Amino acid sequence: MPMSRTLFGFLLICLVACQPSEHPRLSDYAMGTLTLPTGYSFYVYIAATDLQRKKGLSGITKDSFPSDRGMLFIYQEMALRHFWMPETHFDLDIVFMKSDFEIIDIQRQLKHFPYSASEGEVPRSKPVSSQFVLEVKSGSILANQLHIGEKLVFDANNNPDL
Repeated sequence: MPMSRTLFGFLLICLVACQPSEHPRLSDYAMGTLTLPTGYSFYVYIAATDLQRKKGLSGITKDSFPSDRGMLFIYQEMALRHFWMPETHFDLDIVFMKSDFEIIDIQRQLKHFPYSASEGEVPRSKPVSSQFVLEVKSGSILANQLHIGEKLVFDANNNPDL
C-alpha cells in the first residue's frame, strides 16, 4: 500500500526535527576531514587559534555534538600538551598525534565536568608530547576505531589558513 504524501511529509518532518542540532558555536570552527587507514573518513571541527583551543568543547552538550565527528586541535610544533575538562557535558577520548598524524597516545573515558573550574577539581589528561590532539565522544563508534600506531590523513578541505 503506497504511503500517502501527508504521512510521508509528517515522517520527514519528524526525522529532521528529531535529529540533534549542532551547537551554534561550532559554526565558528573551520571543518576538515581525517581518514583512518581503513579508509573511513570523518569530519572534524578545527581549533587552530588560541581562543578556539581554549574554548574547545566547553559548553557543548552531548546532544549538540555528533558522535561521528571530532575536534582537532592544531599546533605549530610538537610540545608537551595536556587537556582539562571544565564545562564539558560528555566524556571524551583524547587522541595525541605527532606531526605526521600518527597516533602516539589515547586517553580514554576522560570524565566530563559540567561545572566551572572554580567549582571543584577538574579532570585532566596526562601530559603527552604532541602536535595535534583530537577529541571524540568516548564509547562512540568513531572512538573505538582509533588505535595507537595508526597514521591518519588530514584534509583541511581547501582551507588555506591551515
